[in-house]
Amino acid sequence: MIEIILACVYLILSIVPFSILRYYPFLKNLRLPLRATCLLYTIVLLSELAGMGLLRYYGLWSSDIYSAYRFFFAIAFGVLSFWLIKADFFKQFFVYTMTVTYVIFVCGNAHFFEFLGIVYWEEAPDLLIANLVIILELLLTGPFVFRFLKNRVIPLLELDSPVWKYIWTLPSMFVVGSFLFGSELKADVIWNWRYLAYRMIASVVVMISYYILVKIMEQTRQNTVLQEKIRTSQEVLEMQRQHYQLLTNRIQEARAIRHDFHHHLLAMQAYLNGRQYEQLTDYLSQYAREFSSPSQAPLCRHYLADAVLQHYQSQANEQGCEFHTFIDIPPQVSISDLDLCIVLGNLLENALEGSRRVAQDEQALHLHLKQQGDMLLLTLDNRFDGNLHYREGTLLSHKRGGAAEGIGLQSVRAIAEKYHGVLRVEPSAKLFKVSVMLTLPPQERNTKNTEIEQENRRTGGLD
Repeated sequence: MIEIILACVYLILSIVPFSILRYYPFLKNLRLPLRATCLLYTIVLLSELAGMGLLRYYGLWSSDIYSAYRFFFAIAFGVLSFWLIKADFFKQFFVYTMTVTYVIFVCGNAHFFEFLGIVYWEEAPDLLIANLVIILELLLTGPFVFRFLKNRVIPLLELDSPVWKYIWTLPSMFVVGSFLFGSELKADVIWNWRYLAYRMIASVVVMISYYILVKIMEQTRQNTVLQEKIRTSQEVLEMQRQHYQLLTNRIQEARAIRHDFHHHLLAMQAYLNGRQYEQLTDYLSQYAREFSSPSQAPLCRHYLADAVLQHYQSQANEQGCEFHTFIDIPPQVSISDLDLCIVLGNLLENALEGSRRVAQDEQALHLHLKQQGDMLLLTLDNRFDGNLHYREGTLLSHKRGGAAEGIGLQSVRAIAEKYHGVLRVEPSAKLFKVSVMLTLPPQERNTKNTEIEQENRRTGGLD
């Protein structure tokens, strides 16, 4: 009876710890809920334990049967793990072969000392020494292997690279080599101390190889991240260039209006001096019609922000999207004009892009922007089709093929962090809401009112 118990303990020790290492990197990619996965895994494990116990109880156990039995269930556990995990096959196979390598290392050493026990302690029950060695090895090496897997390997699994199609071959060669090496050994060699030395040297070589392999993958990942940052920076620069061009055009238009206004005043003064009141009335009516378009009406007192708002209001009108704004900010805000325009431009562009995916009669966006104390608060919501894509909690951009986070949101998030604020994205079934909170720089808060008063005096109090 004790031998059956020890055999079951050995089976559990040689499967469960390594299965944990196998599944841990892919907990977010399970086909079934974690509880259901554990239940299914436990059923297969209990089936193997029950079968082994029955074979030993009825005296049908032999080395050949043992080898065939373990091989069958090893295949079963392997196939089950690949089915339960929804992840790239090559990434899975890389982790799987790493785990198998660790199994071979631990269980191989356990068998070595088990053979020594047969020589020096003949009365020892079968697998007692092997179980004790496995427990000791897991306690000594398990934390380091787990830390290596968590801190080194798991971050690399996020890397989408063709390298994964080839990198799994190295641990596979270790596994195949271990099986071939073990099959050629004789019993009188296995319990020789030189065998243990060979195993330790081989294990060190394998671990160093894994470390070098992971470092190569980390360098590849860093290069990929760097390339992505360069591409993102280029896109941000292009977007900023477009915003600069927009602002330049608006400024030129405003200058032209101011220049023409001087001539309009001269013309009206001439009509007035000549007592040509009817002509003056017609001239004023024509002038009023020229500026009666809603696109010309100022949306806020901040000159550059108004230029951006006017631009996207025009786009919304062309698109057939309702454009509602509530703006309450002073003519000058103590954050960079460029940063404010980038936040507005990116969010409005994304809102209009999302609105295009719904019927025209449903398109609408609402923008609220106000300064409250030392905070600048912005909320923007728009209707969309409810179709969103996420990867590990990050919202992916439709314009970038669902492969990465949108450049616009990245820029807004960077500006929010710059001003010690927050960016919050709150999508619902059909409404996409974005909130931004920016903290005004402390060194400029005290001068805000003075600046506003100076601006009012300069413009005659006309905003």
